[in-house]
Amino acid sequence: MHRTPSSLLGFDPAALLAFFRTRGFHIHLLTRESARLVDDDSAINNILGPSGYADLLCTRTVVAGL
Repeated sequence: MHRTPSSLLGFDPAALLAFFRTRGFHIHLLTRESARLVDDDSAINNILGPSGYADLLCTRTVVAGL
C-alpha cells in the first residue's frame, strides 16, 4: 500500500489503516533499509516527509527487516 495525502484519493487514511488493523494485520513502514513495524498512526505521521508519502506493508505476521 502506498500512503498518499487523503485529498488526492478521497478517503480517510486513518480509516484504511484501522480496516487492516482490526482484521489482524501488522503495518510496516518500508524504507530502502528495512521494514519497520509501526504501532499507531502517529508513528507513521511522524515519519512522513514533506511529500506526505510513505510506503506501507500490511501483513498478518511481523516482518523482521527485509
